[in-house]
Amino acid sequence: MPEQQYDIKAYVYYNNHLLAMIGISFILIAFYIILTASCTKDKHVSFPIEPHIEFKNIEITNEFDSILNNNFILFTLNLTYTDGDANLGIDISQYDPIDDSIKYNCTLDLYKKTNGVFNLTYDGSCFHNPQYFIIAKIIDPYGINKMGPVTIYSKNPCQGDLNIKAPQFCCPFKAGDTLKFTVQVSDNDNNLSNIAEMFKIY
Repeated sequence: MPEQQYDIKAYVYYNNHLLAMIGISFILIAFYIILTASCTKDKHVSFPIEPHIEFKNIEITNEFDSILNNNFILFTLNLTYTDGDANLGIDISQYDPIDDSIKYNCTLDLYKKTNGVFNLTYDGSCFHNPQYFIIAKIIDPYGINKMGPVTIYSKNPCQGDLNIKAPQFCCPFKAGDTLKFTVQVSDNDNNLSNIAEMFKIY
């Protein structure tokens, strides 16, 4: 009888110890998952310090400016971006007012295909090419940051979506033209991104 009692006590002790170990294991696994998710959310070391951009799509729409009472063509460019050291975006508060002394950090070039070759487009009038834009300092690293025609939809401090609205009041293109859009950005250390390009039938 004492031996049987000892076996029962040992069995109970063993099971309690096993359940405790399982409980601790679950807690450690859960903690690891939470920690990994948190680190993944803000882990940017995998991104190079040079900005990298890729086109998602381009929209071409006919618009009307009620203030100027003019029709115009709007190019809406949607891209993704990464920047490993999170210093994309100019602090425009140092420019008051914003004038030609500011350094633009986003360049758009427009090309038209003629005889099988893409040529940078000029028309000698009010159509400007290249076209320059300002990506402003990202204030909300997990939200929407808008300044003028450029909007940053930031997923975290080092990656997100870039939306550029480029109105064309003098547009030298006609229906059926094959266009090439190229965009390049730079960060505050003057690191240039790759040149992203996309083709579009006008």
